[in-house]
Amino acid sequence: MRIFDFLFYYLALYFDRNPKTISWSTPAQRAGYALGLIVTSWTLAVQFFCFIYIIKNSNYSVSFWQVLIAIGLVYLFQYIYINKSRYMYIKSSSFESFKVADNTGIILAWVTLIASFALPFIILIASM
Repeated sequence: MRIFDFLFYYLALYFDRNPKTISWSTPAQRAGYALGLIVTSWTLAVQFFCFIYIIKNSNYSVSFWQVLIAIGLVYLFQYIYINKSRYMYIKSSSFESFKVADNTGIILAWVTLIASFALPFIILIASM
């Protein structure tokens, strides 16, 4: 959970500092979208790896259920961090803060986001 807290906190901090990036949602909602996409990318990468290298079948396609699970993950993270106030707890002084400077944390969160998007494609290209 600490990894998700780290990513959510620093993505929300980035969106809070740059409010013009997406104007139709709050910074916490945008961080929830990004975290949902990160976890979806990780699960797709694991599925691609298992299907291609363990099962030895390259006829893999993304199903409708995987799209629904991705949307569900976004709402799950928004429920946990916004509705259940985990984000407010992370921002509070009672939470053991991250030992990283704000700019470094933002950079690490964005590198994780970009690498997460690239990971499934790297696995697919490597299997060709």
